Amino acid sequence: KRFEFFVEEILPKVLANIDEDEGRCLVYIPSYLDFVKVRNYMKKNNKSFVNCCEYTQPRETGRARQLFFHGEIPFLLTTERFQFYHRFRLRGAGHVIF
Repeated sequence: KRFEFFVEEILPKVLANIDEDEGRCLVYIPSYLDFVKVRNYMKKNNKSFVNCCEYTQPRETGRARQLFFHGEIPFLLTTERFQFYHRFRLRGAGHVIF
């Protein structure tokens, strides 16, 4: 139900705001399984995003953070566990969704 609510209610509003504001959105996802659902949905619908999770290689994490910070990619998906263990500063977000 959380995933359906996110896809039907929250994501369309965020996409509309990002198109208008040219801002970037950081999405914190509580569990890895929810992260995989959202990531697969974004891939399936050809949304432009990068992701960082606890299983992402350090090189890929750095690249994703750089693309997001410089505004080349509007969405950064990350898990709470990633933030807890790595404590990176994820800069450049205009909107944050928990």
